[in-house]
Amino acid sequence: MCGILGYASSRGSFHVPVTELRESLKLLSHRGPDGSGEFLESGVFLGHRRLSIIDLSSAADQPFYSSDGNSLLVFNGEIYNYKELSSGLTLRTTSDTEVLLEGYLKFGSAFFERIRGIYAFGIYDKRSNELILYRDPAGIKPLYYAIQNGSLSFASEIKSLHHLFKSSLSINEDAIKAYLSLGYVPEPSTVYNEIFALQPGTLLRYHIGTNQTSKEVLYSYVFDKINQLSFEENRAETEFLLKRACERNMVADVEVNVALSGGIDSSLINYYTSRFNSGRSITVRFAEDAYDESRTAADFASHLRVKHFISDVTVTNQLDLLNKLLIHFDQPYGDSSLIPFYFLSKTAAGYSKVIIGGDGGDEIHNGYNSQRLFPFLSRIQSHSGGNMVSHAMKAIKTFLPTEQSRVMMKFGSLLATYSGNEMAFNMLSWFPAQLDQYPL
Repeated sequence: MCGILGYASSRGSFHVPVTELRESLKLLSHRGPDGSGEFLESGVFLGHRRLSIIDLSSAADQPFYSSDGNSLLVFNGEIYNYKELSSGLTLRTTSDTEVLLEGYLKFGSAFFERIRGIYAFGIYDKRSNELILYRDPAGIKPLYYAIQNGSLSFASEIKSLHHLFKSSLSINEDAIKAYLSLGYVPEPSTVYNEIFALQPGTLLRYHIGTNQTSKEVLYSYVFDKINQLSFEENRAETEFLLKRACERNMVADVEVNVALSGGIDSSLINYYTSRFNSGRSITVRFAEDAYDESRTAADFASHLRVKHFISDVTVTNQLDLLNKLLIHFDQPYGDSSLIPFYFLSKTAAGYSKVIIGGDGGDEIHNGYNSQRLFPFLSRIQSHSGGNMVSHAMKAIKTFLPTEQSRVMMKFGSLLATYSGNEMAFNMLSWFPAQLDQYPL
């Protein structure tokens, strides 16, 4: 995880003081403790905070210059297939950074469709006087931008852009409403009207001289919800893809550790990486039994015969912890997993710079109760007894404890109010559209 910051003015001079740009870069120092670099010329600023994972030498420092000196790159992330892509390129380093830049110079933006990894980057191409931004198709790495006063700025985190333009930013009320329904702010919106998230797989070109931008979707995922393969064929294909992804993601010149929560996602990843990874699995243990999965994780690690470390979490000052966590969230965020993830990251940092986790795996592998309940509720609703069951649920809730009563009320309201995809959407919402179904 590196931090990148860029600024380009169509006037050829800086509307923002250079001292402020440097202060904005410092706000990203937690993303890259291993080094800092900057480029400054003719109204263009590129800044980088480095976390060195591939090619640890200073030769791979950023901003990274092309061999002809006509292009520069600031890059956050990792290109997993960079060795394969390096074929036919003349390189001075063993870094994925140089492969990315030289591949672009040789093949153009079409080269980006060949890379596999997690990344966000900005390229300043002096030949065309353009700033080029691109973000990985899955949207794993963040990239935000703002167009203000005849200039374009971009950064890994909103806080850097906020520092530059705080006097001219306004709150995006639609984003707040979406957050209260979904628990997150949907991209490309952010909590500020003037700052946007670059959408996954999207290339943004900023023509510096004319102050014009253009966008092109290079890569978008299209999922087949239903295929014609048998169960066994699907299982074999899933295993092949998981194994290949785990092998590819272990590329690093430092030790790689793996998070192990005891859930479906991280357990699968530990299974496939245990065959060739010398790193350890790491689990966070909580005092509250309702949140603790350390015994399941320890049993699985023992089964795999991998090195396993359990970190005990004790929170002595909740307010200090909350303040520390909120520094890293630049807009509303509603996932309580940030708390265990903070302790997991803190523990992992004592061993290595890299830890692989399983975010998103439970969604794919049907790992949540709501995913298993939805087909059940859909079947009920498809029969004429749907409304009758809804009334029964609302009647039963009065005899249940508070939390179970709330869940029963929600499911009863879903059955009475929604159908199909609308029911799935509102099942996960904090505030479903039919608020009159709920007590104030």
